[in-house]
Amino acid sequence: MVSTEVVIPVLTYEDGAAAIDWLVRVFGFRERHVNGERGQVISHAELEMDEGVLMIHSNVSGFKASKHADDATYVYVRDLERHFETAKARGAEIDIPFTKAGFDTFYTAYDLEGHYWWFAQRRESGRTLFGEQYGSLLT
Repeated sequence: MVSTEVVIPVLTYEDGAAAIDWLVRVFGFRERHVNGERGQVISHAELEMDEGVLMIHSNVSGFKASKHADDATYVYVRDLERHFETAKARGAEIDIPFTKAGFDTFYTAYDLEGHYWWFAQRRESGRTLFGEQYGSLLT
């Protein structure tokens, strides 16, 4: 049975077309769907990376883009070292460089409008630290 319980982040940008181009070029997303023509309002777009999906909005009434927001998007990638080198070479503003920590190996970066991103490689167990350390507290 296919799960219908999925969490998909939605990010808002002042210039959605530029954000899509940048996210594809720098972070390696693939464009899946875009409502609106380039250079005009993008009311909804979907980008994908492996099995993950990211939704993008721009210039939509009721949504306001944030600069260096207090939120972040956490993305697991297959080849973190290659992803880091590519993003850095293509202009990502790296905050925390390639780091091996107890919970994951990761790096963090800001995108072209200041959204904060964590890119990580899964631990060998495939589980997050939260699930391994605190999972029993949730049952």
